Amino acid sequence: MATRTIARLFDSYSDASAAVRDLEAAGFLRDDISLIANRGDSGTTTTTTGETTEETTSGAGTGATLGTLVGGGAGLLAGLGALASIATTRAAAMIWRRIYGEDPPE
Repeated sequence: MATRTIARLFDSYSDASAAVRDLEAAGFLRDDISLIANRGDSGTTTTTTGETTEETTSGAGTGATLGTLVGGGAGLLAGLGALASIATTRAAAMIWRRIYGEDPPE
């Protein structure tokens, strides 16, 4: 017997739950029905298959925050490295002038 997949979009979670109850009442096994829903208010996704329910939190916000911190930190280190390079060059030039009494060659 061939397996068929039928998908449907609902406007609310309660409408989708009612459709699941109707399918069960029509004789479909609970293990053959899946319900995937996104709760926009909490940023979680609920997947129901058979008797199990799993919730996962969206990692987009976490990833964006982590990327900002790591990228900002790398940029800060690059900027500090450039400033350190300038400061080192000026200090070396100052030492050269004190020792030799003239500007260093370019």
